[in-house]
Amino acid sequence: KKKYYEYGEKVLYKIIDTINSWATPYVADIFCSYFENYERFQKEYAYLGLKYLIKKNPIEIKISMPKLIPIISYDINDSGANVRKYSSEVLEFLLECSGNADLDNFTAVVLKGLKSPNEISSCVEELASCVFVQNVESPALAITVPIILKGLRDKNTATKRLTCVIVDNMCQLIEHPKEILPFYSSLLKN
Repeated sequence: KKKYYEYGEKVLYKIIDTINSWATPYVADIFCSYFENYERFQKEYAYLGLKYLIKKNPIEIKISMPKLIPIISYDINDSGANVRKYSSEVLEFLLECSGNADLDNFTAVVLKGLKSPNEISSCVEELASCVFVQNVESPALAITVPIILKGLRDKNTATKRLTCVIVDNMCQLIEHPKEILPFYSSLLKN
């Protein structure tokens, strides 16, 4: 039985190796459909495939980050141990693909905030100390928006204030409104 799983992985990797790197967003959408609608074993294989896809095409995956990060961060607390493990690994690789040098030192903080909701106030506090110099684009927003939303929902007023400081700092560096469009509906709801 294990040989079938190994064979399935090899076939999946071969398919990813064969496709054009600019088809990465379309392949990521296929994996997203498995994350949203399928069984645990299918999710596990989808995460293995996405992990390989991110390693192979880290620049091209940026386009899909606004869609992928909320879905993957939801699965970080899944009941299945392998789904939790693989989603955590994939999220770690994905957070490193933002292309924003200001956030490079804070990927571990964001990961901690997404994994454990109890740590959101310390995560927001550390993110508030981040000085954004580089223009903020949608991949960087994809990393910070889940933390911002959790910070705004927090009961602690100090956490909400620090979250507003982060929003203010980032908004000053958003050059084009198209960068915020993927997050517009989720931000309005909250």
